[in-house]
Amino acid sequence: MTKIVYDAGAFIPDFHLSHMAMELYAKLAKKDWRKVRLQLGDRGDPDFYIEVWEEADGSRVNTNAIPRHDPALVEVVETLRDGASGLASYLKVTEIPDGSIYRIEKIALGAERVVIPEDLEWINPRGNPGAWE
Repeated sequence: MTKIVYDAGAFIPDFHLSHMAMELYAKLAKKDWRKVRLQLGDRGDPDFYIEVWEEADGSRVNTNAIPRHDPALVEVVETLRDGASGLASYLKVTEIPDGSIYRIEKIALGAERVVIPEDLEWINPRGNPGAWE
């Protein structure tokens, strides 16, 4: 079976990992990432910032680009459990048969499900004689 990470209860559309999960993923996947603070606004308030992750070249890390079947990502979610979930996320691991293709489908706001072809109900109008007469 192949393990896939999905967000079972997000309230925002993007896939988010916690800072703890980002640190562990970077270590397991051997990524040269670093956490940086971005000052918000022009108020000069040192406590008015967000923390983001950057690649070695200074570009932002896009967690949506991490393959959901990445063994390091699966290990992070299985190890940290609820601690892996980032902003408004509820990350879970599911299994699909080895060799299956899959897609991540949004079902509500940011909540997702993992879909394989066998999960879909197909309609063949030619296979149902008289259906269109």
